Amino acid sequence: QLLSAAECNSLRGAHKHPLTDANVCAGYRDHHTCRGDSGGDLGCRGSSNPNQWILVGVDSFGPKICESNAPSMFVNVVKQLAWIEATMRAHANN
Repeated sequence: QLLSAAECNSLRGAHKHPLTDANVCAGYRDHHTCRGDSGGDLGCRGSSNPNQWILVGVDSFGPKICESNAPSMFVNVVKQLAWIEATMRAHANN
């Protein structure tokens, strides 16, 4: 479940890594990331095609306690797309 910035900051505590447009906040109650999940994907079903999955985020960090009900933070892939594409081009022949 994707959460708004206001909801995410409220659940996580705004003083603990507040959500910015560089991040996507997701999960809640028994559905969040835990230690060792960093780098994992956050996918959402496409709105026009429910069989299509869209990469929305890359796991960045989550609650310190895995059993916590706090949501997890993901890098916003759309905001990093230019860097991702440039990096892929730079290393295409490696």
